[in-house]
Amino acid sequence: MDFLGGAQGLLWQGFLVTLQISGASLVISYVAGMLVGVPASTDVRIVQWLTRAYIEIWRGLPQLITMFMVFFILPQTGVNIGPVISGIIGLSLWGSANFAELVRGGIRSIHAGQREAATALGLSWLQQMYLVIAPQAFRRIIPPSFGLAAAIIQGSTIASLIGAADIIEQSHRSVARLLFSEGNAYSLPIMLTVMAAFFCICYPLMLLGRYLEYRLDRQAPGDGGRRGLLRFLRARSTG
Repeated sequence: MDFLGGAQGLLWQGFLVTLQISGASLVISYVAGMLVGVPASTDVRIVQWLTRAYIEIWRGLPQLITMFMVFFILPQTGVNIGPVISGIIGLSLWGSANFAELVRGGIRSIHAGQREAATALGLSWLQQMYLVIAPQAFRRIIPPSFGLAAAIIQGSTIASLIGAADIIEQSHRSVARLLFSEGNAYSLPIMLTVMAAFFCICYPLMLLGRYLEYRLDRQAPGDGGRRGLLRFLRARSTG
């Protein structure tokens, strides 16, 4: 890989940091989003207000501002964390708010008759949610959750602005080092490598989300597998 000017080592280290930030943020976002999104769908006003405030605040702030708040403000309160942890926390706040809204919307989209029938059977709110509402709601939530996963992975690149040694930061360092030492920055092959890495991760996620949405909207139950995927790809190529 001489076309990278020997920068592959730094790029690999940065890629691992990117995976660390993205993976941790995804897990935290989905768990926290579930814990916020399910209560947000209740009819208890105080719970609705609190969960709605969480969702609107962190969805309304840019990811960069959230990371800056965590990175610069927390140390002033005595909590000293590095740029990687700051990036994970900031990205998780944004991701959890967005996933919570997906969960809330998915639960609210279930017809009221389902809840009324469950109530008539004597099921409690938890039993209704677990046995009746959640299985139908999460079937609708799964496709857009893949798009959110891709957005979180793409958003992890912002962590380089607070000093995280991710693949973006390492690519910048490699370009500067090579330009100083060899007079050739190798910027084009290095940035193309970074672009290819993100594309190979994010595009399959978005494609899978669209495929699942296609199956839910257009295909008959059980019509999946290779035939369903080929039909989906054929529909995309013609439409």
